[in-house]
Amino acid sequence: MRKPTEEQMRAKGIYNSYDVASLGPTKVWISHQCHSFAPTGYMVRGVGVNVDPSAHWLNNGGKAFPTYGGKAEALAKAKGWVEQRYGITEWVMIWGDWHDAKVLPKLLGVENLDKPRPSGDAEG
Repeated sequence: MRKPTEEQMRAKGIYNSYDVASLGPTKVWISHQCHSFAPTGYMVRGVGVNVDPSAHWLNNGGKAFPTYGGKAEALAKAKGWVEQRYGITEWVMIWGDWHDAKVLPKLLGVENLDKPRPSGDAEG
């Protein structure tokens, strides 16, 4: 499935990864971050979800996966952790962050892709 353009998302009032994740069923996403005060790595974040209650206060409830072993390894660990806890198995990158692919129909305005069309509708 294609990804929405930036203009399409802006027209729907979607301006950042928080807005994108808020449309998804699990409300979580994975972002890459690098700060001077914390290790570079991937962070699992949530909309209204404290994904790691035992996280350091700087992580604001996010689950950190430092890239000490390499970016690919850290991303694989983050995705595996999210799959175990939230069941996300398909991902899409939007604005440099990884999101549940199930959010795409809402972003594209075609939420009913999985539902059968009523008989008599013209195919298009």
